[in-house]
Amino acid sequence: MVRAPGTGFQFRILCEGEYLPEYSVVAEGNRVTCWVASKEGKAFEIGVQPEFTPYPPERMLRIAIYFDGSNESAGRYTVSSTPVRTSALARIDRITTEGGIERQFCFSKLKLLENDGSTQLSENQIKLLGTIHLRLNHVRRVGPYYYAAQVASQRAIAPPALNERSKKGGGHVISLGAQLGPSTARPTFATGLVPNMPSLDILFHYAPKELLIAREIIPRPPSLPPVIKQATGHAAAKRGREETDDDDASALTDEEDAAAYARLRAKIAAKKRVKITSVKSEPSEISTRMFKKGEIIDISD
Repeated sequence: MVRAPGTGFQFRILCEGEYLPEYSVVAEGNRVTCWVASKEGKAFEIGVQPEFTPYPPERMLRIAIYFDGSNESAGRYTVSSTPVRTSALARIDRITTEGGIERQFCFSKLKLLENDGSTQLSENQIKLLGTIHLRLNHVRRVGPYYYAAQVASQRAIAPPALNERSKKGGGHVISLGAQLGPSTARPTFATGLVPNMPSLDILFHYAPKELLIAREIIPRPPSLPPVIKQATGHAAAKRGREETDDDDASALTDEEDAAAYARLRAKIAAKKRVKITSVKSEPSEISTRMFKKGEIIDISD
């Protein structure tokens, strides 16, 4: 939630009902900037909520919305911070086109062209691609209520196309989303600026989450610990024997015993390398006398 200093209001961006956290929030004078992670193809809305009642009910806040550096406003809205509405969250989520149809705000992929036939944009507009700009002014009611349908110019949301070599590649822009039906007249009234109250600008920069992580605007998620493969069965038993043998060898303190132990291990390893072949068994007469009682068999080399 971004606070608008001196207004008593706070603002946030919601995408399909979910709050998008702000990153790198910077407040300088009458300007507040921050970053949010946009989601391609998803509808979004601007949430406005009063914190308290900083002035009488007849004095209010007017919000003019500009997308992607456009000079055409996507709508002007007036919000009040009367005690009855201090906990209410006003949601701005649509635009009324010149055809009288209400359509959602939507994040979409920035189109890139192979040739130089890109949309003609000024340097300032290119710089402000990927922004939701809120211009805030303190106003007061100066006329009676009446009903009207607010219609915005189609140019207020006109997704541009840039050359593929542009540094904006991989970014998002704002486009018209799903149709919500014909616009309806709503109660409104004329307003006038409150003297000696400066305007305030809130700038939400938006981009895909992956780009914000790459630019180190969003903290990189901690890397997962390496997976250690656990040996099972014969391999685990063999490794256990080898580790035990190594432990036994290291426990020998006498140099002669250690040397003898090493020679014995080498002989055993050499015997294991001998290829064992299958031998066809033939019935034969087995001697009933193989060894004499007490006989000593020499197996040394």
